[in-house]
Order: sequence, then C-alpha cells, then structure tokens
Amino acid sequence: MEFESLIKGAIFVILGSVVALLAMAQSPEQSAYAGEAVSQAFNLEAAQVAASSVNLDDFVLYNKRSKNIEAQDWGTKNFIGPVKSLLKGVTLGQQYVMNNFAIYGTPSTRKLLPDQRWQKVLEYYRHQHSWPITVDDWQALLSGHRPNSY
Repeated sequence: MEFESLIKGAIFVILGSVVALLAMAQSPEQSAYAGEAVSQAFNLEAAQVAASSVNLDDFVLYNKRSKNIEAQDWGTKNFIGPVKSLLKGVTLGQQYVMNNFAIYGTPSTRKLLPDQRWQKVLEYYRHQHSWPITVDDWQALLSGHRPNSY
C-alpha cells in the first residue's frame, strides 16, 4: 500500500509540473489543456480526501504530513463538535473526512491553516446547503466552483 501511495504522490507532482508548463501557454488550445490539467489535479485531491476515512495513512502520506492523533481529536472537538446538530444524516466516516481535510489539507491547500480549511468546508455548506461528501463535492470545494450558489 505504501508503494501505491508513493505512485499517487508522484502522479500529483507530475501533474503539477504539467500544469505549471501549460499555464505559460499562449494559444487558446494550450490554455484549455492547462485548465484540464488543473481539473485533473483537483479531482485527484478530491479522491484522496473522500477516501481518507477508509485509509487515513495513505492520505497523510499523500500530503507529506505526519499522522497527528492529538490534532485530529482537537479538530473533532473544535470543528465537528460545534456543528454536530447540522450533521444529521452525515455518517461518522464522512465527518472524519471533513476533519481530515481541515487537519491535514491537500497539496493545493497546504498553505492554509486548519481553521482556514475548515472555513472552506463551512462556506461550502452555506452555499450548497449540504456537506461535502462525494468526490464531486470535494472537487467543487477545492476548485472554488459552486454549482448551486445563488
């Protein structure tokens, strides 16, 4: 499993390089390719986030972080706890996923602090009137796209 995680990390690094190169593109066709590469990168991140309740170790490794049980417990208390009444129908595993995102982040959200990542989750909830659950939800959150807003 560790080998699989390393491969996924390498794929993300390669995608990041492709995005950087394509971002310098001048033609509309090249710009379209750059947009597609960015979308694929967000999709990979979204898939990693959504799967983090099943395999947290892979998610932590993917993000080049160290597992931190104290931070996870803190997030459960301070992020999930205050909105528990709004989480009707959200499984415990899905709550862990939201907490994992806030605590560990993703390559594209690494510079944000945990509370800033949690604010992204809350903003998604305010605009979508639902919590990010599916890979598509996480991709929308990560890309800033709000299909149901306004």
